[in-house]
Amino acid sequence: MTRQSPGRKPRNLRILEGGETGKDAGKRPVLPVPAFERGVGAAPPAIADSPEALAEWERIVPGMERLELLKPEDRSAVVSYCLAWADYLDARRMYGEERSPRTWKIRVDADRTLHRWVRELGLSPSAESIFEKAVPDEGEDDNPFG
Repeated sequence: MTRQSPGRKPRNLRILEGGETGKDAGKRPVLPVPAFERGVGAAPPAIADSPEALAEWERIVPGMERLELLKPEDRSAVVSYCLAWADYLDARRMYGEERSPRTWKIRVDADRTLHRWVRELGLSPSAESIFEKAVPDEGEDDNPFG
C-alpha cells in the first residue's frame, strides 16, 4: 500500500501562518491564481440522465463560479466529477444491498475516482492550492536565468 502525502495547505492558510503579507512561513511568496475568463454556464445534457449528477452540479457550480474557480475549459472536468459522484452513490447503494467482494471493489474504485476529481477540482481545503500560478519575483530583474 502506498502512502499519500497530506497535500498542500490552502493558499489563505499559508498566508495566515506566514505573518507577512503575501508570504508563507518560509518567507516565500504565495502566488495569485491565474486571470482566466470565469464560469461554466448551465448544466450540460450529458448529466441530465442522472438526478444525482445534476443535483451535484447545481450544488457545487454556483459557489465555485461565485469564487471564480471555474473557467469554460473546466466544463468537462466538472461533468466528470458530477458523474463520478453519482457513480459513488450508486456503488454505496449497491454495496449496502449486496455485501460481496465484487460490490466492495466497485465501491472502493468509485471512492478513488471521486477522490481524484475532488483533488483535481480543488474541492477540498488542501486541494485549493493547485490554482496558484507562478509569477516572477520583483527582485529577480538581474537574474540571467529569469
